Amino acid sequence: MTGGGAIGTASVIAWINDASSGKQIYTASVASGVIRQQYSASDASSEITLEGEFTSSPGATLVFEAAPGYDSSKPKIVGFDPATGQIRWQVATRVVSSGDKQYVEVSPTGGIVVVSCQDSAETCAFEGVDPLLGTIKNKTTISADLIPDVTPITIGASDVVGNVNDEKVVVINSSSGAVESTWP
Repeated sequence: MTGGGAIGTASVIAWINDASSGKQIYTASVASGVIRQQYSASDASSEITLEGEFTSSPGATLVFEAAPGYDSSKPKIVGFDPATGQIRWQVATRVVSSGDKQYVEVSPTGGIVVVSCQDSAETCAFEGVDPLLGTIKNKTTISADLIPDVTPITIGASDVVGNVNDEKVVVINSSSGAVESTWP
């Protein structure tokens, strides 16, 4: 394993390997020990970040962000099936211009939340993503004042809490993508 981190769950261990020809994601089955290359970025300057694994029936979805080397601040979000090695879905980057930010939180059993802050609009959006299909289940946009930023944290099995500019707390149900509450 070289550069880029690793994640592990009850069913799979995944890691990023940096090679001169590009970056790859590998997985090892906890049950069988079989190691498979799951994804390869042909551009050696690409950026790949593992975000987590959503586990459910009929299977797991491993989630990562991948950005081309020529524009590493604009990663797409990718979900793939580690059992088959097939990409299930891709969600386009939410970063539009310099100063925008994108975060992905994967709760182990609840779902996936994409949080994106648009600097020019002074807003942050919270989107629930269906882990098997990649479709947006729900989207809520809130005002975030100057230089919007958020720190998302997974709480428990399915809630994601976003701390917006240290001024507002937003609780998102990652299963439905709905905002459950805000404070103040």
